[in-house]
Amino acid sequence: MNTLSNLSPELEARLHRVYARAEAQKAEEKNRAAQEPLRPESPAQTPPASTSPAAPIIITPNSQFWTINNVLYRGRTMEVDLAKGLLDNGSVKTQEQWAEYSMKAKKQGEFYTPDYPLFYSILRSVKAGQVVNSQVGKEISSTIKEISRNHFLMTLTRIGYQPQGKDIVTHNFGMNDQYEIRERFVGQDGWISKLNDADVYEALLGTDKTQEIDEVFQWLNGTDAYLFRVNSRPSKLDERVAGFYAGSVGAGLGCVRYPLSSNSSLGVREAREKI
Repeated sequence: MNTLSNLSPELEARLHRVYARAEAQKAEEKNRAAQEPLRPESPAQTPPASTSPAAPIIITPNSQFWTINNVLYRGRTMEVDLAKGLLDNGSVKTQEQWAEYSMKAKKQGEFYTPDYPLFYSILRSVKAGQVVNSQVGKEISSTIKEISRNHFLMTLTRIGYQPQGKDIVTHNFGMNDQYEIRERFVGQDGWISKLNDADVYEALLGTDKTQEIDEVFQWLNGTDAYLFRVNSRPSKLDERVAGFYAGSVGAGLGCVRYPLSSNSSLGVREAREKI
């Protein structure tokens, strides 16, 4: 099975360390709060302006998928179908195998594996659209939350960590519309809100808005987002695949899995482009 219990020993150990630190911090904050005297409430403040898409987002439920309009992706607005279950009946494949599968599926108008920017853009749009699609928005978030807490979700994003210079982030790996972004990606693991690596977030997710990223994953998983990546320069090109998984204390943006690992995938397809 493709569950989080089957993570590589390296990644599993890193996850345990992160979760242990997070639980200890939560306990410390709880104890500190219990010892502090009550303070008068602060005056209400105006919330910051939203960075979500300005156009109204409508989510239409169907028997096997949801249709989400006004999804912003690579500078254009799309209408996207998101499958309600794992792609290909929950099969596990390597990234190259998912790319081959997706190439054929996309030509036939069927569901395929998204790259990380599309995956994130869908989440952002559903969160923004939940204001007018409350029930269906909750249904989508709870479905993806449950799936991602039991499966590492493959994307068609790959990071080539370089011995020197900028690393290579490849999106839509193996597809006709494959494209690359060069950015220094190697660095320490950490919470998105504390790493101060906006250029890395832009390269991976298509946005550098740190607060927005955390809000999206807080909405999805009830936790902050945590980035896992290669921590130091390799002696030669080191390629890793990127995917998403979640736990009780963190939403994991995983960029350290080896290309030969086999994992499940969500399914998406473009319904039609907005003009």
